[in-house]
Amino acid sequence: GLDPDGPKAETYYLKAEGAGIPDALLLGSLYQDGAPGLEPDGPRAEACYLKRAEGGCIEALLLLGSLYRDGAPGLEPDSGKSRYYLSLYDQQAEGSPAPGR
Repeated sequence: GLDPDGPKAETYYLKAEGAGIPDALLLGSLYQDGAPGLEPDGPRAEACYLKRAEGGCIEALLLLGSLYRDGAPGLEPDSGKSRYYLSLYDQQAEGSPAPGR
C-alpha cells in the first residue's frame, strides 16, 4: 500500500482547487485535520472553506459551521460563527433538490 503523505496530498489538492474541481474541499479538511508531514492549520482550513462557500458550495457552509464549533489549531471555537454558517447551510440545503431529482 501507499504511505500517507500530507505534503504530496496538499500539492494535488491545490492543483484541484486551482482547476475549480469541487472535491477541492478536501484541501480544507486536510488543513483542518492534518496528515503525516503536514500539521493541522485552522486558519488555512477556514480560508479554503470560505473560498468555496463564497463560490456557492453548500457543503462548505456545513464544514465552516463544524470548524467554528470545534475549533482547530490556530483557530478558537466561535459559537456565533458556527450557528451563522450552520443556519445558512440549513436554509440553502432546504431549497436544494434532493440527490437524484
